[in-house]
Amino acid sequence: MSKKVSMLEKSLNTRLLIRTPRLITMTDIGQKYYAQCKKVLHEYKLSRSLIEDKKSHLSGTLHILCMREVAQKLVFPSMAIFLEQYPSIVTNVTVKKEVSEISLMNYDIAIGYESSAFFNDWYSRKIGNLLLYYPNIKPIPLKIKAYMDYLAQCHA
Repeated sequence: MSKKVSMLEKSLNTRLLIRTPRLITMTDIGQKYYAQCKKVLHEYKLSRSLIEDKKSHLSGTLHILCMREVAQKLVFPSMAIFLEQYPSIVTNVTVKKEVSEISLMNYDIAIGYESSAFFNDWYSRKIGNLLLYYPNIKPIPLKIKAYMDYLAQCHA
């Protein structure tokens, strides 16, 4: 530690500490420098926490595609609770009669009962007798993962 302080003093071209065989004390400028550095460190930590809070805050639009029966039995009944937990996520649910009607390009997640050739480029996750499909992207966006985890809890 003493070496690092000495290097700092050398780089600042000023003495921060008074060293005697029995005691080390801060100079007047050393006390002011320390106080200023504490403030800077505090501001840095606040700035970092703003970024971390932003990363952990889920927001945006989640485009969900599902079959009619899945929408009626699972998606719509659970939507109010999901939106209460994630108020900054807007959900856009599209309900289709059959999987063959699907145009997957505009969806973040699809929920159905059966495996389909339409989902070849998508990942799937089985929850009970449902299959959740999501685009072949890594990592799974947090808003999609939040919904998948939530559906898993509801369907368990």
